[in-house]
Amino acid sequence: MAVSIGAMPLSASASPRAAGAVPAAEAAGNTLVDYGAQWRVLSTTAAPPQNWTALAEVSSAWSSGKAPVGFGSSAVGLKTPSGKGQVIYLVKAASVADSFTIKELKVTARVDDGIRMFINGAEFARSNVVSGDVTASTRASSTGGGVQTFVVPGSKLRSGENLLAAEIRPNYAGTRTMLFDAKVESVSGAQGGAEVPPDGGDPGSAVVGEIDVAGWGKPSWTDEFSGSSVDNSKWNVKTGTRLSFDESIIEASQVSVADGSLQIKTERLNKTQVLDGITRSFKTGYVESIGKFSRQYGRWEVRAYLPLPPGKSRGLWPAIWFRDAKGVGEVDLLEAIGDPHKQMKSHPAGVWTSAVHESTNHESGTTKIERVHKGGPVVGNSWHTWVLERTPQRVTFAMDGNVAWTVEAKDYPWLNSTKSFTSSGLDMRINQQVGHSWMGYTDPTHPEETLLPAVMKVDYVRYWSYSG
Repeated sequence: MAVSIGAMPLSASASPRAAGAVPAAEAAGNTLVDYGAQWRVLSTTAAPPQNWTALAEVSSAWSSGKAPVGFGSSAVGLKTPSGKGQVIYLVKAASVADSFTIKELKVTARVDDGIRMFINGAEFARSNVVSGDVTASTRASSTGGGVQTFVVPGSKLRSGENLLAAEIRPNYAGTRTMLFDAKVESVSGAQGGAEVPPDGGDPGSAVVGEIDVAGWGKPSWTDEFSGSSVDNSKWNVKTGTRLSFDESIIEASQVSVADGSLQIKTERLNKTQVLDGITRSFKTGYVESIGKFSRQYGRWEVRAYLPLPPGKSRGLWPAIWFRDAKGVGEVDLLEAIGDPHKQMKSHPAGVWTSAVHESTNHESGTTKIERVHKGGPVVGNSWHTWVLERTPQRVTFAMDGNVAWTVEAKDYPWLNSTKSFTSSGLDMRINQQVGHSWMGYTDPTHPEETLLPAVMKVDYVRYWSYSG
């Protein structure tokens, strides 16, 4: 998956002679980024673009040049404006062949004055900058900075390309020097963290991507999507139908297996259709395991790519979710909605949600428990791994090796109610819909806000049995 900065890809296959093209990995061995590397840079007194630490693209306002970046030193490679209190924002892609073989990254940064650093949208380091939220006018805590060393856990990485971001802040508006340069090295080894135990113990930081997971053993059911078509012994591919609330029709032609992943493509119809009183302008895909695979308890792990570029994915709604095979209960492992949309205040761009429903029909008196996961990496246009673990004691959700939320059965007895969740188990569904009255629909007058085709991809689905 190529990360693009401006119009030029930062993948390893990008031509080093193309204007603005920067290779993702610039040094051999364990060095992913060396001193003097090329970065994309924005120096401004204004607020940076929304979600700038995880954007797949930045505008032409971002310059390109070699570190050190800053001013006031003869060593500077890319000089930025001085004397007005600008914050310097930097982004760069770094390529990792297999993230699960990396224990951690060691980042050595030369800084003047304060710094915050991010990987795939998540902050991992802060030095000489106050804690908590910052604004464009927040200054470094003191003059200076020097050489700083930070460690990034391997669980924060993803196989393929990762987006590094740094933010350099002056101590005062008239500072005479600002500087940034960095070296990023990988350390091989097993990733740390404890799995969520199946015996009702306290949840820890869930390890993902491992075939043999401590406390669970090896998966008893998998689909690695390594063939050339959907495995019909594992999945039903819906076709010739639609849901009652969105703008699309569901067709088998929109589901495929290619390049080692399940792919669900959403694109425009050649001719719109009015069905159920809704104008349907799109076609999309939907797969489910009904009648082929369902389990009451266990551990499900899914690695997926959501095609939700910030500001250019209005109406798109990818989801990975479950319904009880005979009861009315529902568990949503992952839902994310493209933006802009009608609920930006409660569901800002780049977040994901998970939920447990006492009843999928939402009758009066039934309960829906939902969590909007904010503050982590932006989920759009990047690969992430989600885990659902269900035992008689609890339901646990995790993303990229970190437990995101746990729902205790002792607090919600209906989790073990035979009306909601039966011994017949949970069926799995993977789909991408378009629009809803709650989140809003696409805007035909602004087609640029919904980039199509939009392809949701699933690298694998794995299931570990629960043994009690």
